Amino acid sequence: MKVTRNDVLADIASLVEEYGPKHVDRNVSHRYMVDGKPTCLVGHVMARHDIRVPKMFNNRVFGDLAEQMKLRRKFDTEALAVLARVQRMQDSEWTWGAILTRIEER
Repeated sequence: MKVTRNDVLADIASLVEEYGPKHVDRNVSHRYMVDGKPTCLVGHVMARHDIRVPKMFNNRVFGDLAEQMKLRRKFDTEALAVLARVQRMQDSEWTWGAILTRIEER
């Protein structure tokens, strides 16, 4: 069974609870993971579903990453669309709480 939009929303809600709604991704290296550990909101969601991003894919735009790593095998289309939106917002330094609020609205 694929990861759905609702699964991604639940993951993000849990991460907001864990890190706090005012947490901001200050990942200046723009990497999803370093040494197998997530460094951003999207990286944390992928890690929760046993996706590890190899170094060679770390600096990719999310859409390219999704295609190159064949994430469509694990996540459904709506879940990938949510992660792409989250990526854009975290790159603009939105707080994780604000990201959650915005993506829950749609």
